[in-house]
Amino acid sequence: MLTAQGSRTQQVAQGVGMAGAAFAQQADSVVRLCMQQIKSSSLAALETEVQALRGLITPALEQLCPEECRFLQAYEDIKASFPQRFG
Repeated sequence: MLTAQGSRTQQVAQGVGMAGAAFAQQADSVVRLCMQQIKSSSLAALETEVQALRGLITPALEQLCPEECRFLQAYEDIKASFPQRFG
């Protein structure tokens, strides 16, 4: 598990505008999903992955990784446009 006390964790958290503990918790969720090798073969699995990543998006991260953040926003837009497919 990532901890907020690590100096690198603190640096990254500060760089994306998050508190160390909040960043460590959210990043740990993403890492755990990757370690479990969850494949997005179902909508529920995809939603779990998107939710974990969404918690890491901050205005600072949007500036550092605009394409990646736009990708998640596009997913939300598609979901909103076709609610019957995501219900």
